[in-house]
Amino acid sequence: MTKLYKLKSQGSIDNLEIINISIPAPASNEVKIKHNFIGVSHMDVHHCLGEYLVDDENFTPGLQATGTITETGDMVNEYQVGDKVVYATCVTGSFAEERNINKNLILKIPDKLDEKLVAATFHSLLASHYLTRRTFKLENKHIVLIH
Repeated sequence: MTKLYKLKSQGSIDNLEIINISIPAPASNEVKIKHNFIGVSHMDVHHCLGEYLVDDENFTPGLQATGTITETGDMVNEYQVGDKVVYATCVTGSFAEERNINKNLILKIPDKLDEKLVAATFHSLLASHYLTRRTFKLENKHIVLIH
């Protein structure tokens, strides 16, 4: 059994409750991750407050986390049990001790990086990368503040 936060109803963060569920084995293209750190973003708060609507009555917030792979689906070759990984995605559900997630939504964390720092900053790093590489092509003559 694993613990996760379920949002009973939108309107308040106080409407989060901890429940116990069984996580099935990962599908063939998924990995099971035991979360070590989760990142809390403004989107999580907006979901809880009802400012961003959710359709699912079993909604579990959370868009980003780091963790350790504990099981892999049979079509997962690029990751191994024990690998430390990170994700930041639109697929909610990181407010849990563990979860299954598609292998294409995770990245391996290099050993030299602090896992806690990666969990807290990864979503912002993705946004910064997108804005400076795809939205506007930076050149050496530009000065940029990323915060």
